[in-house]
Amino acid sequence: KLFNKVLVSGELTPIGTTDLYFRLFGAFGMAYTGLWYAVAAYNEHVEFFKVSVWTRCMVLPLFHISLVANGIAPMAWLEAAIPFDLLAGLHMHRCLKRDAAAKRA
Repeated sequence: KLFNKVLVSGELTPIGTTDLYFRLFGAFGMAYTGLWYAVAAYNEHVEFFKVSVWTRCMVLPLFHISLVANGIAPMAWLEAAIPFDLLAGLHMHRCLKRDAAAKRA
């Protein structure tokens, strides 16, 4: 409901029977990604998070733009996803810089 109030171009698509398997695939993919992040954080694998900055700031927004351009996803998804991915990537970059500065001190 929050995104529907913020978005300009319309509401997000509801969960329907045609999108169910696509959404389940995405949910499992997010679960796997969450596990990878947890393991990387536990082992302090900084390189994984450096790559995460690149993917969140560049790859994911370009992926969402291509979905909208090809008519696969509505414009509302573009408005919802790109700011979040970009801000999350910039936040990760800031955290990595602070961590590196703290280790030097």
